[in-house]
Amino acid sequence: MDNKVEQSIKSLMAGANNGPQAIRHLEPYLMSASDLIKADIPPKEFLVSTFMPTASFGMVFAPRGLGKSWFAMGLARAIAVGHDT
Repeated sequence: MDNKVEQSIKSLMAGANNGPQAIRHLEPYLMSASDLIKADIPPKEFLVSTFMPTASFGMVFAPRGLGKSWFAMGLARAIAVGHDT
């Protein structure tokens, strides 16, 4: 490695904090059951019927040759066109 590059990396890494991390307390994020009931939580939104929530990831898994690609293309089309099912 070029000495100049190595020195640049070392100088950048010198400011990195490699010490122990501060303990993060969870108390500020806890809610009681009554607070949870009173909370204004918006309902889930779905892209297609009740199959795929908007704020989620999905994975299609099946053995080879069962039509995963066709399913994914059909799903993508339904979402793009705005079909409900």
